[in-house]
Amino acid sequence: MPLDPLRTVPEIASTLRVKPHRVLAWIHAGTLPAIDLNAGLGKPSWRVRADDLDVFLAGRTVYPKVQASRGRRRAADSKVFQFF
Repeated sequence: MPLDPLRTVPEIASTLRVKPHRVLAWIHAGTLPAIDLNAGLGKPSWRVRADDLDVFLAGRTVYPKVQASRGRRRAADSKVFQFF
């Protein structure tokens, strides 16, 4: 079984066009799963699996609601259209 490619915090930040501290905030909040390659050895070296990043982004995807067209009404005895 091949390993998923691991992404660094700067790579993810660059791809998503956010600052690295934003990616770190997602990791520390637990919303973006990550692996610390330096666990217990000092400064963390975070890596994120590509699949975990895809799941994270899918959960944050927002689709705009489609609103019904209100249309226009015509006054009964005139040639004026009223918009609501």
